Amino acid sequence: MCNLPSMEITALESPPMSGEYYRKQAARVRRLAQEASMPALREHLADVALQYEKLAEGAEAGYQDSE
Repeated sequence: MCNLPSMEITALESPPMSGEYYRKQAARVRRLAQEASMPALREHLADVALQYEKLAEGAEAGYQDSE
């Protein structure tokens, strides 16, 4: 069995990249998850994609706040 460390983003005030960038990365990681043969890896990659989505939301909220 594969034990992969959890990737948890606990605090990030101002993401350095745009929301679009993070959403593209989330989509890329989801494609990798679909191709993964190990269930643990698929689950881990799904978690990584979710973290990218959270970064995108933060980036987009930051852009809205700064306007």
